[in-house]
Amino acid sequence: MNKLVLLEYQTKYYGDPSPGILHEYSVQPYFKSNFFENDIFTVHFNNGHSASRMGWLFPVLAIGSDSHDYSEDVHFAHYAKIAAAYAEQGLPDEVDENTHLLILKDNFLVTNDIFIDNFDIALMKYGYYKSTSNSVYSNKYFSVDYKTTNKIIVNKTPRICNLNSYVNKLLLDVLPTTKENLARFICIYQVIEMLMEHFYNNKIDDLRSNRNTIGTIREKMQEFSSERKLLSGLFTEYLLSRAIDSEESDLVQKIFTTYKNQNYYTNLTLPNLIYDIRNVIVHNYYKYELETLMIDISDTMEKIIIEIFHCDRIFPAIAKKV
Repeated sequence: MNKLVLLEYQTKYYGDPSPGILHEYSVQPYFKSNFFENDIFTVHFNNGHSASRMGWLFPVLAIGSDSHDYSEDVHFAHYAKIAAAYAEQGLPDEVDENTHLLILKDNFLVTNDIFIDNFDIALMKYGYYKSTSNSVYSNKYFSVDYKTTNKIIVNKTPRICNLNSYVNKLLLDVLPTTKENLARFICIYQVIEMLMEHFYNNKIDDLRSNRNTIGTIREKMQEFSSERKLLSGLFTEYLLSRAIDSEESDLVQKIFTTYKNQNYYTNLTLPNLIYDIRNVIVHNYYKYELETLMIDISDTMEKIIIEIFHCDRIFPAIAKKV
């Protein structure tokens, strides 16, 4: 949409922004496909004890419309003026319709020692990507329904700019824009392998720091002698060994069907699910006819990797090397 036209409608419906209105707010654009005009949410920060409102998130097109549910909301009208001031300075002449704006109060960010981009990863699970491209993928697990909630609750997550170059590229370029699901899976599993390597090296360093002999180190590291054991150890170390959910269970049964017995499905853990899917893709892709399931597999893996990035203890493994 032409920016001048958008701003004309914004003024018509919500009034002119006052001079300097941007000075008290931080604004961050995101891209999201397959959205509704009513995807207008207040954003709340979960500090572990309570969730405090800190701003709004909405499609930029909403500021040029009076046909959504917030057209008469005085609080939305105020944030529409902030969005207009930002759009005038920070958006191109042709505004992409997939653009959404996160607007947060600066005093809240300062008080809580956070940056607006501490929520980039947190917002991915709602379908919002901070991408270098406006043509973004829609993961079926990443959504929020305006019909059931008017708020988004987010946790502080690592800033993408502080992550190593591979993870940075994965989150900004690969996952948002790659629609080939086998490629998506391979890229995601590379992160898991990187985390396993970090975990393994840390275990060895801990044993060395305690002055263990080579024989003792070799004996203790037998616990992680295979990639399956290493993956399980990684998830246990970072408290990520949750039970698999119903959709993950359905997916793995579609993959293996009667190749696995009921005991396998009953006792399946999340690390084993990931590793077994990896094995069948790498070694037996032709045998299991996975092409029709790859979209479900890649969406599931992306969901899991974003869950991993929400773990504070994982950050050293994905941080930039200084």
